[in-house]
Amino acid sequence: MNRSDRSATTLGTMRAASLLLISAMIAVVTGVVPGAVVARAEADPGCPAIAGVFLPGTWETNPWADESAPVGMLAPLAAALAAGLGDAFAFRFPAYEASAFDRMPYGDSKATGVEAAARAITDFGRDCPATKFVLAGYSQGADAMGDVAATIGCTGTPVAADRVLAVGLIADPRQGTGGATLVGPPVPGQGIAGPRPSGFCAVSAVTAQICATKDRYCSTDAATHPLLASLGRLLAQPIDADPASANDSATAALNSMLASDFGDVRLAELPAAIDRLGGYGAVGANATARLAAAAGGLVATLRPLRELVRWMDEHPTARGDLADGAPPERLAAAVLDGVARSDIGAALDALDTIAEPDRESAAVPGDAVARVVDATAPLLDLVRTESEAALREAWLVLAERWPSVLIGRIAAVATDSVQFAARLPAMGEALVRLATMIGAGVDFTAVVRELYEIVVQLNSAFAPLLRTVRDDLREVSRLLGLIPDDSGAVHLAAQVVRALAEIDAPALVEQVSLLQDDLWVVVQAVSAGAAPLDIAARMNAVVPTLFGFVALAVDDLTGAAGAELHRLTRDVLGTVGGQGPDALLRLISEALSATAFVTSGAHQSYGHYVIDADGRTAVDWLGQWFLDRARAG
Repeated sequence: MNRSDRSATTLGTMRAASLLLISAMIAVVTGVVPGAVVARAEADPGCPAIAGVFLPGTWETNPWADESAPVGMLAPLAAALAAGLGDAFAFRFPAYEASAFDRMPYGDSKATGVEAAARAITDFGRDCPATKFVLAGYSQGADAMGDVAATIGCTGTPVAADRVLAVGLIADPRQGTGGATLVGPPVPGQGIAGPRPSGFCAVSAVTAQICATKDRYCSTDAATHPLLASLGRLLAQPIDADPASANDSATAALNSMLASDFGDVRLAELPAAIDRLGGYGAVGANATARLAAAAGGLVATLRPLRELVRWMDEHPTARGDLADGAPPERLAAAVLDGVARSDIGAALDALDTIAEPDRESAAVPGDAVARVVDATAPLLDLVRTESEAALREAWLVLAERWPSVLIGRIAAVATDSVQFAARLPAMGEALVRLATMIGAGVDFTAVVRELYEIVVQLNSAFAPLLRTVRDDLREVSRLLGLIPDDSGAVHLAAQVVRALAEIDAPALVEQVSLLQDDLWVVVQAVSAGAAPLDIAARMNAVVPTLFGFVALAVDDLTGAAGAELHRLTRDVLGTVGGQGPDALLRLISEALSATAFVTSGAHQSYGHYVIDADGRTAVDWLGQWFLDRARAG
């Protein structure tokens, strides 16, 4: 046996021992030995002996879903119990919003899950007094079901705690709540939303939590990742009724920032909607109203897609991940490509013309309809070849990416701004050298190489601003300031971005790049042995740009905005326990890449995540444990 085989065997033995210990703990506190069959109490006539209430995760259900149909990660759990218990078992998958910032804050979406789960339990509990319960939730569903279970355990509502046989929570963002047993390998932290302060009280002994070791949704070490944890806890809260509350104001602003318009995107309906648009061109009393309504629906689909493509273009890695992913991700990438190859701007302009409220009904803009058809042809060609189900899955992928891309953009601006600020001291020295050379009236042709080296250094210092010049830095600064941050790192970055907004960064970036290119031409001429007069002529052509850049840079970087930047730079260099800007940048990046919290894509492995030496996955283990508890009754 080689070293890797021995290591694997040792790990398997350790995990088996760990699971045996956990099973023993559950057996001690519950009185149930896994696999044992114990007689059940008689159920009420027409009622199941055991009711399972399973709350799906983000995007796995909606308010109009059929609650009798198993869906998502927990569907195999219901199937296993139905097969093992037969008519003695009934289940519900409560329908609720289950959205991730699709026009509704996460906390408010979760609140609809709490309400739906409590309603399903109440209905069973009221109509079937002898029925016992097994409860489960996944992801956002675990967040909501965990709250319901804690309420049952601590208050006895909506049913008494002794009627709950088992609670299983997979990827619970409040993992670590007092009383629950963590099943599977240990994890380094608690859930990103923080433990429930009340604990699970009377249902503690029958509550199991499962969390994959790399899933930050349910395992975030607050000491190591303080900003990630604080952001997650803020976003996990529903917005209270009092909008004047400072905390609610910050929560509302952050949720507004992350909210997408994807609720109105209708990918599968796009070809038919455009066909109807042409059909509505017929004259008639209601032609104008029908055209305007159809145009509005198309705008609601096309505009979010165009904005997503714009942001995705700035994040090629995220786009590449889609192209290399599973079929829904690949189709999502293809949709983005179809949008990019289409002229969505022209289509939107034409739709605005069609939707003009003052247009006479007889003046049907047939050419505008034709422009919409032509402008969207590449996207339509793709959509027509895909099924409605496949397009729905692609839509979910794109909607989930919206918060990720937006937060990533803000993180990039913050990081680039801090990097620029950290280079200010060296930049100041270079500018002083340039200004001194200009003031001394030196022969520029004699020092062109030195000039070029200084400008290259300055261009490198300005490089972080290349990605920020297209952003509204004041808005980015405001959003950064909303992030809860005990360390002060993100708030310092917000101040740097705000100070940078007062500097003419686009002009500085443009001029220093132009100056470097022009000086390189002179350097090449010198290296090639060009005539002195030719070199002097080339240098004279560069001098106005040189003077303009130095004047602009000195004015910006020594004026009020520059003074503020220099002050903040000193703070940057001395922040985070004296570790310097690298530590600050790490904290900023970490805090602003909290998108695993707002989407479910980072923790979808539980159907394959093995938690014991027998090779059982998280869902398989939960199904067997629920069966054992249900049979014990």
